[in-house]
Amino acid sequence: MRIPNLSVSNNITKTISDLNQKRIKLDQQISSGQKMALPEDDGMTMGRIIDLETQKSTLTQYQRNASYASEFLNTGYLNLDKLREINVRGQEIARTASTGLNAPGNQTYGHEINQLIEEVLNRLNASHRNRSLFGGTQLKPEFGNSDVVLGKKQKKEISFDDNSVGFVQNDGKRSINKGEKVILDLNGREYVVESKRDNLSATEINNAFSYLINYDKGELSQSPSMGQTTNPQSTPNANLSAYVRSSIDNAPARNKNVLLNAKISLNGNLEVYGNTGQTFEAKASYVHRWNPNQYFPAQVDDLIKKETESRFPGISFEDLPQSDQELVRFAPLKGIGLILLCHN
Repeated sequence: MRIPNLSVSNNITKTISDLNQKRIKLDQQISSGQKMALPEDDGMTMGRIIDLETQKSTLTQYQRNASYASEFLNTGYLNLDKLREINVRGQEIARTASTGLNAPGNQTYGHEINQLIEEVLNRLNASHRNRSLFGGTQLKPEFGNSDVVLGKKQKKEISFDDNSVGFVQNDGKRSINKGEKVILDLNGREYVVESKRDNLSATEINNAFSYLINYDKGELSQSPSMGQTTNPQSTPNANLSAYVRSSIDNAPARNKNVLLNAKISLNGNLEVYGNTGQTFEAKASYVHRWNPNQYFPAQVDDLIKKETESRFPGISFEDLPQSDQELVRFAPLKGIGLILLCHN
């Protein structure tokens, strides 16, 4: 079989060109030090290289984090060791001072104790790379020396039994009926509990007050509530309605520094506490529906007259229409303010 000279010449030329391209590619790899210049040169190898680079970056970050954690822990340990030394020195001074020293000696040790307290505060506020080691002191201490004054918490206690609120059930516990209210005025806020049924026990009322007080965040718009059907965020309760509102205009001004908390005592009374060094005003009232059968006729007439004058000034009860007369007859009667057993 005869092969044309033209075909042989073309094959030789193509082979020389391919070898030249490979030579140029190898020269580029030698000069750049990289086997691949473009992703399409070797897709699988390029993907593996990208994964390795990602792992390398992750390991580098882990190394930096570990180094920072080691520095942070070492710095914290050094400060804790210094605090231990300060504590040991404070114990030594306490033992030495307890043996009975003269006035100059006590003054010297007192000055050293003040310096130790200042150093403790500095250690507590120590930081590393702009990050506090121990969280710092959130509040500035009210003392700069060892003269620390212990405060007392103000306490107020409310007793339903002592004030004859509501009526006594067969089990000896006091209750209120449907529509009656107990209003607790604390630090410029009125905490209101209204019964939705008859025979609402004092225990349920105190639990509602305790919930309102303990979950009150200070802002009236964020105040907790119970059994308020118009408020979707209100805690459901079918037996009572409880909410917080502002006090009347002539009430004492609200002390925003007071943090109130409440609990039920062993005898079933409601105990309200304030924080140390702060005082607050407190009073309570019982709003009930009066029963004419419990009054003499003259007293009934007097109560009707007063309620009519309050609701319809200048108009007598007899001149009112039937609907308004029923409104007066079944109007709530605000009882005498409950006596608060105060313990400051």
